[in-house]
Amino acid sequence: MASASGGRRSRSVLLVALLATLLAGLPALPAGAAAPDRPPAGRVVPVDWSDFDEGPPAGEDAARLRAILVNANRYALTTWYDERFAGQGEEGLLDLGGTGEHDIRPVAAEAFALAAALATGAYDAEGTGVTEARARATAVRLLTSVAGHHRANEAAGWGDAWQSALWAALAGFAGWLLWDDLTPAEREWVRAMTAYEADRFRGYDVPYWKDRDGVEQTPGDSKAEENSWNAMLLQVATAMMPGHRHAPAWRQANLELMVSAFARPSDLGSREVLHGRPVSRWVDGWNAEEDGLVVNHGIVHPDYMATAVQNTHAVLTSALAGEPAPRAALHNFDVVYAALADREFTSPPYAAPGGTMYVRGSDGIYFPQGTSWGPSRRMDFVAMDVVARDLRLDGRASLGGAYWERLHAGRALAMQQRHADGRTYAPEDADPYAGREEWVAMHAGWAYLTRWLVHQDAVRITNRAYPGGG
Repeated sequence: MASASGGRRSRSVLLVALLATLLAGLPALPAGAAAPDRPPAGRVVPVDWSDFDEGPPAGEDAARLRAILVNANRYALTTWYDERFAGQGEEGLLDLGGTGEHDIRPVAAEAFALAAALATGAYDAEGTGVTEARARATAVRLLTSVAGHHRANEAAGWGDAWQSALWAALAGFAGWLLWDDLTPAEREWVRAMTAYEADRFRGYDVPYWKDRDGVEQTPGDSKAEENSWNAMLLQVATAMMPGHRHAPAWRQANLELMVSAFARPSDLGSREVLHGRPVSRWVDGWNAEEDGLVVNHGIVHPDYMATAVQNTHAVLTSALAGEPAPRAALHNFDVVYAALADREFTSPPYAAPGGTMYVRGSDGIYFPQGTSWGPSRRMDFVAMDVVARDLRLDGRASLGGAYWERLHAGRALAMQQRHADGRTYAPEDADPYAGREEWVAMHAGWAYLTRWLVHQDAVRITNRAYPGGG
């Protein structure tokens, strides 16, 4: 990846990007966001890997999580890569096919999952059938292709879109994890992409499902998922570039997005102090019901409740930066988790047979009003279980995260074991999302990295007030 031709390619892409910026100016921003200044040169502080010397987490449960991640890596490095990028050779930026979600997000997700495995020592060359050197080169090519094609680095590139912060968070995090493997030009692509997307949220107007009066602003569509994935990008940016002159504003936007993501009606009057101000002063509406239920696609939706794990992404980035994670990342997670485990639904009016979304003694999930993505998804719930267990956020639930993790992760692994290439889904598994395999890999990376960092005794939480902002 560090060949002479790669260096020439890097300089060429950067020159094209600079010329395009001078000619066209900065692109449009989302409503309510301040126009960013030209990104300043913010130094990236690499992860100090010498701080993480405890080795891999032990035990059957950790081994199961690692096996899921290894299987996802095997599929990515073989069937997925070979089919998606057939005929594109061994050098240069990959042609991602376009600038939309299904062009960028899957590639960023696989890059992150590979980077998480490589950085933690979970990567298994025997299990994937691909050498570590080859896997590392592939991960770098994936993440640098995503970053290099961002509009901060390439004329008419992707970015500045509704979901682009999530894609940049995944690729940026992957780049940070594999920083030592990047050329100077590739590092600059990652830095510029991350800073550009973070600057979109300076002065951002945080959206809510319901306003202070309980009036739906986005009918049937909670902003829990959206706010938490936007926060993910800001977490990556502040962890990588803590001294950036915009970092104080990024931190404040991150805090507001995390508190708002699963805010409940009672938060509007809450006197609990988070990061120097009452919760009531952080929020201007709510995105979850009082009991932790989340409505999306017009229904009570367990899959969107499970996006609470996106807030706890801050625990991962903070731990790797050697800093305590903001308590805002945990806000209302325990309430949402308890609702998954214990909220009872009576049939009718809810779907037969009724009961709780997590089903005792079963690896199944009950969807009280149906689901947009089919009943086969498990890795989002596995990630929730791991976070609830390892961060001790399962105290409100009648059964703890360890109990549910073993059931749900057991199902996820069994689904993969049906296939020689490590893929999760079979034709009979209903999930219409085009990026479902990459979605599995992303969650597997989050789950294993959480377990690994807790094992390293690297996780701390703070409720400090952060300076600056605005």
